[in-house]
Amino acid sequence: MTRTLDPYKYLQRLTGLGIRMDLGAVRGAFAALGNPAGSYPSVLVGGTNGKGSTVAFIEAIARAHGWKVGAYTSPHLLRYNERVRIDGVDAEDEALVAGFAAVEAARGDTLLTYFEYGTLCALWLFARASLDLVVLEVGLGGRLDAVNIVDADVAVITTVAITATSASTMFTASSRPPRPTSSTTRPSDARANSHSAHRVPHSR
Repeated sequence: MTRTLDPYKYLQRLTGLGIRMDLGAVRGAFAALGNPAGSYPSVLVGGTNGKGSTVAFIEAIARAHGWKVGAYTSPHLLRYNERVRIDGVDAEDEALVAGFAAVEAARGDTLLTYFEYGTLCALWLFARASLDLVVLEVGLGGRLDAVNIVDADVAVITTVAITATSASTMFTASSRPPRPTSSTTRPSDARANSHSAHRVPHSR
């Protein structure tokens, strides 16, 4: 019987880079992979706290209306597969390994980080799943996080902690402002924090 490679171990073998606050390399690899964003609408979720719950809520609401949804979140609890869900089901080992292999073949001489490999793999899988909606959780990079290679239709910003205000990592869905934007911040919170409105969030 053929044993399937563990996707987490396989990914660790591919990359030695840490966090990179730049989108140039991952955009190049994304283009080489064929820009696998698909024609489906997409939602990006950023902020400090509550991102995972917000992704789960959006995913559940859309699926309750009969939509086929892809969700990309981080980190995972037990298995890497939890990061990529298609129609409510974690991605299979075989699918993830195939996605990583596709990214590895397409990247050429471009070095990628762990998260960049994972993001490209997820988008590659989503493009092959005939989805109605994709929901992407922003990782550590804020506006320079790898998920921002996707020009999202909607950006959701959850609560933002005062400790997460570095200007170099503010959240944005793309180089232009996202179209509709939703926020979980209450009006009273906005007034209380108006003195720091010029500051920008750093995602976990």
